[in-house]
Amino acid sequence: MVTDMNNNKDNKNMKIISKIKNATAGLFLLLAAVTVTSCQSGLNYDPAPEEYYTDVDLYTSYMFSRYVFYDCVYAKNYDKYTTYMAQTQLSTSKLTWTNNTGSDYTLADGTVVAAGQTIDIPSGLQTMTTRDDASAPDGKIYVITFYVPSKVTYQSPNKGYLFDLSKYTGSDNFSLVDGENGKSEKVQGDLNVKQLVISLVSNQNYGTDTTWQPLNGAPELGKPGDYSEPRQYMITNNMYRPSGVEATKRIYEVKVVQMPA
Repeated sequence: MVTDMNNNKDNKNMKIISKIKNATAGLFLLLAAVTVTSCQSGLNYDPAPEEYYTDVDLYTSYMFSRYVFYDCVYAKNYDKYTTYMAQTQLSTSKLTWTNNTGSDYTLADGTVVAAGQTIDIPSGLQTMTTRDDASAPDGKIYVITFYVPSKVTYQSPNKGYLFDLSKYTGSDNFSLVDGENGKSEKVQGDLNVKQLVISLVSNQNYGTDTTWQPLNGAPELGKPGDYSEPRQYMITNNMYRPSGVEATKRIYEVKVVQMPA
């Protein structure tokens, strides 16, 4: 009997303590919300400096060629074939190219490359030009030309994975590089400008400081897309700015020129 009475008292005490804890937690949350609201209500935000909220220049760019090799990459340690998405980064600053066409070749800028001559062709941001366009935010289109080779080499993750073209069932043309016993860590094939990955990186690139909008059916930046024709993108600077000041915007046009083998 005494034991039961003690248990009942303990249970009542526990319930009281629990209620006190819940009430205390609720009061704390209420006070915290009131404090945050009162602190925020009196704040005045200063706009970013003008050189920041008007900045739509580019910091750098990246370009990759990707290809998925289905069930034709031999995993030596597992003694089986697997699928591998290979990716090769392409230079966005220059292309070293040898004119093997058998005759002089004239570049878009008028430079004549003699047969057999090797040159470095400026590419990417170094090539930027503008052309007038009344429909553009600032009346201009900013054109970036990327020069790419006709061939691309893909490499497996490491020497434990080997390309085996006897298992390849696709329609593209590949050849082993330094192959042995029909396998190699590297393969070379035609570069497909309809499957390029291009990224444009703005000066103000933190979070949503700037956003990109593909125009006229352009592929999304950073994903494989068709660059067999010029593609346009509008950048918008979203940084906090004075009231009544419109967001700064600019249109960039990406052109990819594939050089002959």
